[in-house]
Amino acid sequence: MAARGRKGHQARAAADARPVSVSGAIPTPVSYTCAVETGSIDEKQQQVVLERADMKQIVTPPPMLNSARVLEYAILDESVSYSGHSSLFVDGKELGPVPCLAIGQVKNDTEVLLLHCAGDWTVLGTAGYPSVSDAKKRAEGIYAGVSTRWIEAHVTEEEAARYLNESWGDQRCSFCGKTPEQVGHLISKNNVCICDSCIAEFHQEVFAPPSASGGG
Repeated sequence: MAARGRKGHQARAAADARPVSVSGAIPTPVSYTCAVETGSIDEKQQQVVLERADMKQIVTPPPMLNSARVLEYAILDESVSYSGHSSLFVDGKELGPVPCLAIGQVKNDTEVLLLHCAGDWTVLGTAGYPSVSDAKKRAEGIYAGVSTRWIEAHVTEEEAARYLNESWGDQRCSFCGKTPEQVGHLISKNNVCICDSCIAEFHQEVFAPPSASGGG
């Protein structure tokens, strides 16, 4: 039996405030990989050398990352220097330098997300900010020079919704049709899925007290 949902699908936190761990990222059909050489921060005077492949090999991110519509993205090249600290913790460890960043927003959420990504756009960690400018300011604090690397994604809400719907495939409630990011939990067994909302509704119907019978 497997349980999935928005709560488990994307955990996020402010990079300067509290730890964050991310799991269950939507797979993306990308084969590009980027090697990262971290070395010793002390020996390199807090400068981290990022070994990156030819820029032409890097593809653009998918329309959505961790249920967030991509607004802008940045591919970090040799012009960008790592500060030595991300202040973003995943599984108790501080996340090191990454080759790609993206700024996205989950539908109906007021905050935006700064997504730290691997070369194939797998999300390694996220942090929430009040605005795009705040997210960019924080990114610049971690990666000096990234301000010149941002590219607008031009992803419409319709494109994002279509991509997300296709990505989930059959991973949706068999009763109401909602996908994991639309519910708290999605439980699956024997090729049948049910969400927490439908469970609550069925529970209420099954255990509801019998209606009062008529009569005098």
